Amino acid sequence: MITGRAIHTSNTAAFLKGLTERIEKGLDAAALETTEITKLLSGTVTTAELRRMNHPFGRLPSARPRGYLPTLPINEQSGTLLASMRVNRVRLADGSWSREIGFTAPYAKYVLNPDGTKRMIPRGFWEAAQALGWRANASMIAAMRGP
Repeated sequence: MITGRAIHTSNTAAFLKGLTERIEKGLDAAALETTEITKLLSGTVTTAELRRMNHPFGRLPSARPRGYLPTLPINEQSGTLLASMRVNRVRLADGSWSREIGFTAPYAKYVLNPDGTKRMIPRGFWEAAQALGWRANASMIAAMRGP
């Protein structure tokens, strides 16, 4: 014989409604993170403007930058880098889930290199994306815990 507390349908409905709302808030936080990462790749300085500024993200032989422009957002020239972004869910060794961001554009390894290249200064994309990820994770956890 199994004994236990009776489950009242009104309590179950309230629980499920609250759970659904918390899941939706968590998904909203994840979508916001993707939107914010997209903004990091949507700068508005054109190739012609960069040329006139003597390519400010290039390095001089002394390794100093050639000019000054904020390193983020990365300026969108053709849209290929942004279109090549892939966000995947991956299961970690401890059984939890995480998101992994990758790019298929052939030049992404140069533009997004955390150390820059011999001829290009680092742009800081991965550090900014990681900070966004931490904030989104905190928002999702808070949303899932509920009031």
